[in-house]
Amino acid sequence: MFAVSTIICRRLSFGYVGSATDVFTDLDLIVDTRWRSALVGRNGRGKTTLAAFAALESDYRQLGGYEIDARVESELGDLGIHERLQARPFVDLSGGEQTRCLLAGLFALDSGFALIDEPTNHLDLGGRELLADYLSNKPGFLLVSHDRAFLDACADHVIALNPDTSETHRLSFSDWRSHYLQRLDEQALTNKALKKEFRRLETTAGERRRGSLKREADKGAHVDKGYIGARAARQMKRAIAAERRANETVQSRNTFPAESV
Repeated sequence: MFAVSTIICRRLSFGYVGSATDVFTDLDLIVDTRWRSALVGRNGRGKTTLAAFAALESDYRQLGGYEIDARVESELGDLGIHERLQARPFVDLSGGEQTRCLLAGLFALDSGFALIDEPTNHLDLGGRELLADYLSNKPGFLLVSHDRAFLDACADHVIALNPDTSETHRLSFSDWRSHYLQRLDEQALTNKALKKEFRRLETTAGERRRGSLKREADKGAHVDKGYIGARAARQMKRAIAAERRANETVQSRNTFPAESV
């Protein structure tokens, strides 16, 4: 947790030693710390890595006096960790209770921005609902979670990490995912149409090539060989141009990443 108003990444590139591909390449991203942001993307896309970078690059505020104890106790109470549990050693708490204690520590600071990675892993349904309600009343955080219902209950922005870009939307997770899947469906229809057009152009190019070759073969059977040769050359040139246009069309239109979240 740290006290900043905006997190800015400019041309961030990073890769792990031994990995064939980088996690980030020239990533540009702006995060307002007042947003309740859900950080989404497929496994391995760099969600946890990005959160770690944000934490390592921050300046931690100095805490003072006994007031931190009162704030921690208040946050623990809001998360269902009351006096009896507070008196127990941390290692004796369940996984879900430990998670809630750690979150209470994050939000006990005067101000800042919480970085939260998969907080529902050890929580039952009641615990997830309690935590979602708790987070929905907080001013801002960056959250990584695969729990769609949990994201819907507490996030008001979605930051999506795509293979080469990032997108930020002020939407619930479900609304963002609905738009995302719609875009995938539209891209699938576009790709289908492109493939059909490609096959048509490929057929046309093949016919022109065959016509050109036939005219070349007919040169010897006609008096005006120069005319026949020029016409065959023009047919061949059009055939090659048609094939090139087909390839360029497919490559230029097929750009949206077909991956699921």
